[in-house]
Amino acid sequence: MNLPESIQVGPFRYGVSAEQKLEGDRWGHCDANWRIITLAKDMPPRQQSVTLLHEIIHAADDVFNIDLKEHQVQVLAHSLAQALSSMGAWPEKFE
Repeated sequence: MNLPESIQVGPFRYGVSAEQKLEGDRWGHCDANWRIITLAKDMPPRQQSVTLLHEIIHAADDVFNIDLKEHQVQVLAHSLAQALSSMGAWPEKFE
């Protein structure tokens, strides 16, 4: 599966892009103001799908005012990625 160009989160469409290096040691970032999810190109391939899901959860947190803590986002991303991958509904990595 290819990395999607955009993702619908609630009533909003978030663009998805990949950059060579992100600020600090980040693998991903969700900009709620510009509605853009950015992933680092230099992360391990299998980490990319979990990171995208992590940033989608941040987007949903912002759109729906859930007020999740970072630890909660991490746990949700890893557990949902594993569950969805086991059903063939989420890729382990993107091309």
